[in-house]
Amino acid sequence: EAAVMLLALVCTAGIGGKPIVIDSGSLTERLTDGLGAFPGVLGDVHAWPLVLASVLRTLVRVLWGALLVVVALRLLHAGSLSVGLLQAVSGLGVLIALPVTVAQIGRSRLALPCLLSFLAAGITVGLVSAATALPVVAVLVFIWGGSMAIADATSLSLLHRLLPTEAFSRTVTVMESLKLLTEGAGALLAPLLVALFGLLAALVV
Repeated sequence: EAAVMLLALVCTAGIGGKPIVIDSGSLTERLTDGLGAFPGVLGDVHAWPLVLASVLRTLVRVLWGALLVVVALRLLHAGSLSVGLLQAVSGLGVLIALPVTVAQIGRSRLALPCLLSFLAAGITVGLVSAATALPVVAVLVFIWGGSMAIADATSLSLLHRLLPTEAFSRTVTVMESLKLLTEGAGALLAPLLVALFGLLAALVV
């Protein structure tokens, strides 16, 4: 992880150009403007479904990241090494996503691939609750990783297609703010779900 962050630093170090300075007012004014964007975005018939889908996707990703540890150690009894293995397999799911997302370039309709990717991600997590063997769980996690990557790509593409240019920046601001809140909530929610309902029920939920 440290090496990846260092690579990101190297990639951005060469970005030059004179920064554009915009006087956006005081901190209070900026906060007021930011909060003022929420009603407009959440009331936009094109924006709010994609914002909600993105927030829920973030919640599922955080929950799954936490529950995956419990699956490996308590459901599969596979040892701590299996946690890293399953995380790696999840990342390899991009091998599914790459050809699928490339095939969507120029496609007039993206709603169906987006819907199917969310559906596939949900089904695979549910199926993990019925699996008892590490190889089976690894395959399901691989499919989940690919499905989530496709959901990321298609939902963001839909956002670009459906929103006018002037609405895009404030929509992304609202969406990313809610995603940050969701990440914190998901980290707290995962152990609570396991404690209240048990691991298998938490996976289905």
